[in-house]
Amino acid sequence: QTVEDAWDTILSGKPEQIGEGLRWIYSSYEAKRPGKTTLFDEFMDTRFPMHTAPQLTPHQAAEVVSTTITLKDDFERMSAILEGNWPYTAHATQITAWDRDRLRLLIVELKLHVCMPLLIAASSLNQPVFAQVVHVIERFMYRYKIVVNARIESAMKVFLEQAKNIRTQPATFTVAALSAQLKALLDQHAPEALFRSRLDEQRYTTSSTTKPLKYLLLTLDAFEPWFANGGAGAPTANKTTVADFTANTLEHVHAQNSVPVDPAMVDRVHMLGNLAVLSPADNGALGNLPFAGKRAVLANSPSPLNRRIAAENIWGAAEVDARQARLKDMAVKVFAL
Repeated sequence: QTVEDAWDTILSGKPEQIGEGLRWIYSSYEAKRPGKTTLFDEFMDTRFPMHTAPQLTPHQAAEVVSTTITLKDDFERMSAILEGNWPYTAHATQITAWDRDRLRLLIVELKLHVCMPLLIAASSLNQPVFAQVVHVIERFMYRYKIVVNARIESAMKVFLEQAKNIRTQPATFTVAALSAQLKALLDQHAPEALFRSRLDEQRYTTSSTTKPLKYLLLTLDAFEPWFANGGAGAPTANKTTVADFTANTLEHVHAQNSVPVDPAMVDRVHMLGNLAVLSPADNGALGNLPFAGKRAVLANSPSPLNRRIAAENIWGAAEVDARQARLKDMAVKVFAL
């Protein structure tokens, strides 16, 4: 009955999520993906090897129960993670709402599901360690995959190896070891010079999602006080405020449709250095106003990055270029391991 109830829970989700979930969980134990058509056989052979026995012994029956309960627990945590929810029933006091929101940004907004096997395995550890794993993966994946678009296979290998390590020897897992492996990949495939160059290529566009740009600005916002104070040591975020990612929108500081047209701004209007994140109300109020009309709203913004823009007397090509360079300097420090 225990086994049946557990499978009822596992199979209560969407069919496509169940199949992918079994693949992620299998991968987290075996450090490899199952074959496209051999999931059932491989899963049975590795997780339920006693299935070949003509008759189960009491010990084997107990193993079936234990393995199925563990599988159910994995599925419940996986389902929470996929929805961007913190996979723990009680919140540890040292884990802030900002920390928990990083998981939602990683999985729901940026849809970086390639790291799911590691996240599922890591969610069996204590909350502070899981939070650190999320932060490391988030910073790595933004730089490595979203901005530089390096080949994901090398990262997947690290994720799967570390997931298996958690499954087999949880006491030996360290976030430092994970970070060191991912740092080596950044140094090789997404070095600082290439990261800076690709950040210059990031542009606002109506033909594709702007979520990565919004994510970058909101993330840098949290680290602005630390950076403005010298940016020494490990990046330290201001975790007192959790920005509403869905409600906030991107605003062009120098308007897209400004009149008269400034020739120097034509190639700069959609650059990162000319973008700010605002609430929907503020964005609607600003519209195509000139910079002088936007300064008051920017000055009263909860965003320290926006308040820094408002400190400028004018907003032209030189100011955009200076802000572009400063944001890149911040990003290099924040998205380092």
